[in-house]
Amino acid sequence: MNVNYIPTVNEGHYPHDAGWTEENNQSILLLSIPELKNIAHQVITVFDYAWLFDRNLNAYIFCFRIEEEEHAIIFQFTHAGKLLMEKEAYDSFAIAITGAEFSEMTEHTPYLLLPSIQLNRQPVAGW
Repeated sequence: MNVNYIPTVNEGHYPHDAGWTEENNQSILLLSIPELKNIAHQVITVFDYAWLFDRNLNAYIFCFRIEEEEHAIIFQFTHAGKLLMEKEAYDSFAIAITGAEFSEMTEHTPYLLLPSIQLNRQPVAGW
């Protein structure tokens, strides 16, 4: 991970569904984002990420870059942001992104796994 990563994205995606799960004692935030289904099949070993906070949206924005392709996921306080207030989000966790709806998922559903995520909470956010 490049600690000097500065996001340049200008649009983000809201998860259609989200929830916490666990595998091998690792908390995983599972996100259903159909707009990102084209990246759900990738196996990655290197990626960059940064957390931003947008006061107007009252949302944390998770920005990540794989090779030269950037994406952003919006965690608005009244929606997916509530998951960032649960105990799992206060330690290192993974984010898994699938393009499938949760009701249609099987053990063969592809997903992108982003390991070792730390949320850098912003005092201005208040949450």
